[in-house]
Amino acid sequence: MSAIKNGTPPLDEALQRSELLAAERRIEALEKQLAELRSLRVEVRSEPRTYDARLVRDGREKTGLRAVSLGEPRSYVKDLFSLRFGGDVQARERLERHGREMEVEREKRRLAIPEGAEFEMAPEARAPTASYADPPLWLNQYFATFPRAERVIAALCPNFDLPKGVTTVNLPRFTAGTEVNQQSPGSVVPSRDVTDAAVTSNVSSFSGNSDWPIQSLEQSPAGAHLDWVVMTDATASYNLHLEQAILGGSGAGTSLLGLLNSLPSTYTNNPTVTYTAATPLATGLIPYLGGVLAAVNRNRGLNGEYWQLPGAFVGWLASSEDQQNRPLAFANTDGAGHFDLLTIPVAINNAITPTYSSAGNLAGGEQRAIMTRPSDYLLLESDPVLDIMEDVLSGTLEVRIQYRRSAAFLNRYPSGTAVLVGTGMIPASTPVAY
Repeated sequence: MSAIKNGTPPLDEALQRSELLAAERRIEALEKQLAELRSLRVEVRSEPRTYDARLVRDGREKTGLRAVSLGEPRSYVKDLFSLRFGGDVQARERLERHGREMEVEREKRRLAIPEGAEFEMAPEARAPTASYADPPLWLNQYFATFPRAERVIAALCPNFDLPKGVTTVNLPRFTAGTEVNQQSPGSVVPSRDVTDAAVTSNVSSFSGNSDWPIQSLEQSPAGAHLDWVVMTDATASYNLHLEQAILGGSGAGTSLLGLLNSLPSTYTNNPTVTYTAATPLATGLIPYLGGVLAAVNRNRGLNGEYWQLPGAFVGWLASSEDQQNRPLAFANTDGAGHFDLLTIPVAINNAITPTYSSAGNLAGGEQRAIMTRPSDYLLLESDPVLDIMEDVLSGTLEVRIQYRRSAAFLNRYPSGTAVLVGTGMIPASTPVAY
């Protein structure tokens, strides 16, 4: 054993300890690296979908807006055209990738429960239809280039996806409910059997064609410009006609049954209130509006949720004077264009026109004031279908872009709707210009 002088270890032992300490430090560093590798965190960054785009302001465009692709400048319409008539393999790959992306989006929408939905029962659906391609979802979010009235009731009521393979949608409802009432000790327990009936809606197809020169597709710039032009305008047209069908569809054939044609006729409190006046005045109109609101409360047992009034009629009504010569201006309740009338918000619905009603055209511009409960309704819509056809217009070097979409509308509680009609609903006959 080596001797230790003055408490100092021999040189070889000091070197051994130094080497051991260095080895321990290297081991600690390696263990740290190994731990980092074992707990490796992978950061997944969100990438734009195949046809994602956004609108930017551009003064050079007539609309003042231009669609810009977020990823590669690709057009869904041009890729569909290139695949159909050129066999473009890369276009096929992009369209297939886009289809997979849309499956993910549909699953997200399926799992989302609409706010305010009062039911949990799944609608019954049956009968087959053909499959179709899916245009990009983002294209449906922007306003149309041609001015049209927008969807109002369709936006307020619960919305669900309409599955493929459906021609009718049925939902059971009780026409007579159970009885739970006060019971004295020893007396008979109140009892009543339920009766039910089906609320049924046809699946109605909305479609339209737009013919385009082939050169406009071949020479259009890369990106989503053409997609935006076609899809926004076609979707706006669909929204207008869907809203009109919800309001006054006849229900004949495959058409939707609208609210004005499903008003109950068996109730003591008539849901159709008539205001007759040679010279209509807003002050004379108000009590009849109260009668409409009362009909919903008495028949449905709950208060109305939204008045549906055309904007021009709202302008006449709000600017008319009361008996003290003060304007009947409404209070803005939510900052979203809804105005308060008899404590109920007014949803301006310009799909109600002076020549539109459940009975057809109205002479003299008669309007409608409709009390609705959108939470009582149910709207199911399919994804839009976009297709391109060439053969029918090949002689003029044109292609036909076709837009198709299907919808079903269920009015679960017809007693929750009432309407004001009559010659008193002709504001044009008043001193106020209309």
